[in-house]
Amino acid sequence: MRAEDSNITLSAALAAVHSAFEGVRLDGGVSLVQARAMDDYQPVPPQSDENDARWQDVTDETLRNYNDVHPFLCARSFRFYIPAFMSWILRHLDDVDGRDSGLADSAIFFLIPSNVDFPETPPAPPRFSLLSHAQRHAISLFLRYVSANSECHRPEAEQAINDFWGDYCSAGVGGLGSGGEEGRAANR
Repeated sequence: MRAEDSNITLSAALAAVHSAFEGVRLDGGVSLVQARAMDDYQPVPPQSDENDARWQDVTDETLRNYNDVHPFLCARSFRFYIPAFMSWILRHLDDVDGRDSGLADSAIFFLIPSNVDFPETPPAPPRFSLLSHAQRHAISLFLRYVSANSECHRPEAEQAINDFWGDYCSAGVGGLGSGGEEGRAANR
């Protein structure tokens, strides 16, 4: 853990996630229901109204019920659902060791690049390819906050930071800052 990681507050991590992913829509990506069908080797249902939904409106219960379908999310759906998962984890970090530990375990596990693309995953562009710099920075802040504040999830968070997300710890890299208008425009 980096010394400055202990200075990241919960409110700063949440604000970074909300700002960087503001306006992101599913945009034809795989829904959680569709991902579950793929995981269960069932016919994939057509999308309903998820394309117009906001990630902020994904319920806690939905996240709990679909916490293990990350391998079946394409780049669009990953960009849509990961802020919901991160926001939930940040708000419940103190109590994720119980019945909801799988939600945090799964989301953080799939932020480690070597865990992202399994052979059975449907063909899709690389999972992180649609993320803007501001979104990558927000994920980095999320992981740094988790690393500093969760004994249980520290090893995976640190592995994700060391393997990929550490390059996005600085908000100014790439000229997008921490999610201003230029960053938000790139998110849509």
